[in-house]
Amino acid sequence: FLRDYPGVNLRDFFSSYEVIVYNRWGGIVFEGNRGSFGWNGRDAAEGVYCYIARYSSACGGGLEETREGYFHLKR
Repeated sequence: FLRDYPGVNLRDFFSSYEVIVYNRWGGIVFEGNRGSFGWNGRDAAEGVYCYIARYSSACGGGLEETREGYFHLKR
């Protein structure tokens, strides 16, 4: 999920990124990267999902960071 900012493409802020979303049983429900990012959760069941995001900032000297977390998908 990327927030829309009129006239700004947030993908331009990252030199590389990878996002993996897992369901509660550890199954991968989405894998995205610089060329194929855009999971909207439309076909996913309501529930808790975990994610791992690895990215490098385009203006941060290429330093790679990893973020992990979870979210609750509600309809």
